Amino acid sequence: IMFVVGIADFIEAASIIVAAYDSTPQAKARADYICDGVNDQIELLASITVAGSYAVDVYNGPGQTINVTCYGRHSVEWMPGTYNLGSVLVIPNSSDCVIKAEGTYINGPSNPSGTAVTIRGMNRCRYYFGRIKCNSTSSVAAALKVSPFSAMPAVMSVVSYTGLSGTNHSSKGLYLDPSNENICNNLFKGTDIAGFDV
Repeated sequence: IMFVVGIADFIEAASIIVAAYDSTPQAKARADYICDGVNDQIELLASITVAGSYAVDVYNGPGQTINVTCYGRHSVEWMPGTYNLGSVLVIPNSSDCVIKAEGTYINGPSNPSGTAVTIRGMNRCRYYFGRIKCNSTSSVAAALKVSPFSAMPAVMSVVSYTGLSGTNHSSKGLYLDPSNENICNNLFKGTDIAGFDV
């Protein structure tokens, strides 16, 4: 008798599925939420916040943890397609969460400070994005921004993207906000950042 054991990256079935307005009919048939191409941040956020809130211990420096309450133990799948944001998509404080969004085209808002996606605190999270576009020409805007609150760091997580794109080279691609000095021990992995000077 021979046993073969393999180790591979995999993502378990999502708790909540979201389809874009231009996703395939098969994707829409599986979806819990279907976006209409306008203000799609509403459905995307709802797919995350439907999860329960839990108290978790979070790394906060060598030999130090803090106890926080955040969304957790949850996974979502945003099906391939185009998602148009009317305002910034804020991914709230989360722990042990997965967002599977490969094959997506997320278009950020066109308002002056129009960051497309902002991640707040994250702990042991896995976020797999497709292409994120910043449509703002403001120097304070970004395609993907990690900006945790002081009470919840961004730690021990993986964030990947297939592309971050900008408009007229005026905004930022990936921006890690240093304000609270609490982004550490994460892996950021992407294949393309284009259309930015920063």
